[in-house]
Amino acid sequence: MNSRSDPDCDYVYKVVLSGEMGVGKSNILQRYHKGIFTRISPTIGVEFLTKKIILQNGLVVKAQIWDTSGSERYRSITTGHYRSAVGALLVFDLSDRESFEQLSYWLNCLREHADEQLVVALVANKYDLVQSDPGARQVTEVEIQAFVKENELLYFGESSALSDRNIKEVVESLMENIHRVQVQVEEKRAKDSLKLKEKYSHQDPGSSQNTSICGCGGS
Repeated sequence: MNSRSDPDCDYVYKVVLSGEMGVGKSNILQRYHKGIFTRISPTIGVEFLTKKIILQNGLVVKAQIWDTSGSERYRSITTGHYRSAVGALLVFDLSDRESFEQLSYWLNCLREHADEQLVVALVANKYDLVQSDPGARQVTEVEIQAFVKENELLYFGESSALSDRNIKEVVESLMENIHRVQVQVEEKRAKDSLKLKEKYSHQDPGSSQNTSICGCGGS
């Protein structure tokens, strides 16, 4: 979603959070939007909020962030809301191996239903748990880096919604990358449109006016 219809900002971009239930998607959103952390019940279906962000170049973008349920019960609803998303936060729990192993499923869903130019940032959440108890770690940094490289994702280091580690940085870095990609898309679209106009403007004006003359007489 790329729009300039909002007079208070330059662009509006739709972003979704994706991943298994219980990985902390809602807490990440709460931490970024309100700066707090509280225990939250699992998301039922889909919720969303908006937040204005000032990019490094001074432009103001509105992030429309959708928090989607990771429950199998709501997956048909969840994937339906991926449409027109130009960015995604793909979240897993460092202390939950299964949530990491399911990332490929969620990534495939995103790339199937969201915008063709989707930008995805991987979020390795709940660093606070593995920091306080190294034995709780179920996913190594080597595995994370391999997954990021294989799937061409953005990754800014391990995060924690509880301790507010790397949350703001991840979201706003994602928005910077989304804007860069969308500007490139707009520029390419403008160039293609110009080439098309030039192609038709250079055609022989008389070429489209050729007619067949029938010599048949009528009575």
